[in-house]
Amino acid sequence: MNLFSLLCDGLGNYSSNPPSDILQFGGPILYFVLQTIIAYSLLVWLDSGKPIPAFLRRGGKHRHDPTTTQNSQDVIDEKERVARGPSDELQVIGLRKKYHGAPNVAVDDVSFGVSLGDTFALIGPNGAGKTTTLACIRGMERPNAGDIVVGGHSITKARNQARAFLGVCPQVNAIDPNLTVGQHLWVYGKLKGVPSKPLKQDIDNLLAASGLSHKKDQLALSLSGGNQRKMALAIALIGDREVVLIDEFSSGVDPFSKREAWQTVRLLSK
Repeated sequence: MNLFSLLCDGLGNYSSNPPSDILQFGGPILYFVLQTIIAYSLLVWLDSGKPIPAFLRRGGKHRHDPTTTQNSQDVIDEKERVARGPSDELQVIGLRKKYHGAPNVAVDDVSFGVSLGDTFALIGPNGAGKTTTLACIRGMERPNAGDIVVGGHSITKARNQARAFLGVCPQVNAIDPNLTVGQHLWVYGKLKGVPSKPLKQDIDNLLAASGLSHKKDQLALSLSGGNQRKMALAIALIGDREVVLIDEFSSGVDPFSKREAWQTVRLLSK
């Protein structure tokens, strides 16, 4: 706009160059295109867990010394089973994650597999690495070593294909203050690629199973803590994904709502 004002000074002092010239409107348009490419590339890089190109990585891969960790026999057996390459829907293979600047390793040589239809729980004290493990499975954090296979696709090599098999109920509710409960399910269903016709039926079924049918047209932000967690679970389940990750589902809610929320989990997992 400033350039346009300068060119049209009202005195007839116009340039003979075409408007597309780099010194006229071509320059701002070029800057805009370059800024768009750079900003979009930065967004993709951040959303991909800030991966570092192989030629910029320092040193070799971490070598885990099995003599430094005392594992129980069932952990050793599971690690050996996963190493044989089972047909599990979710496979975590030698996962290791250490945050930059942190003194300790967040996740160290974790291996397990979960078959289709099974329920698997990560149990441990605060800071044990449960949320970090789930973040690596989701593709939000890039592991330092190991691999994760979801639906036959490696999360480190084919991230988008692997995430197409995932449904996620995060630890913190992702709520838009301007959307109702039903609109939340509709938006996430469309983002997952569910066709409009079956999506309506899926929303009604999930709301009925979670006891939120009467709150379908209510703003999600006005729900109680327990009902917000139920809605987050319904969002994770919409689209019928093969692997559903649930992180700290009942945290921050009262005992009654916690019991009611877990009953919803048992009902919807059948």
